[in-house]
Amino acid sequence: MAPGCPTANHAGSAYPLREGKGTCWEGGTREPCIMRWPGKIPPPLKAKRCSMSLDLFPTIAKLING
Repeated sequence: MAPGCPTANHAGSAYPLREGKGTCWEGGTREPCIMRWPGKIPPPLKAKRCSMSLDLFPTIAKLING
């Protein structure tokens, strides 16, 4: 990362993507995610779509509460 980069000292590297975790650049939004849900997510499944945890929270909350 370039000197003066806001995430240079604490967010790690997402090289070759720009910036890192916690930013709006590619390195902050394109992070790996591992999910396991027996009977719902067939292994091995690789999704190439982007998602955000903000989208998952209401869905998970609804599933838990029935």
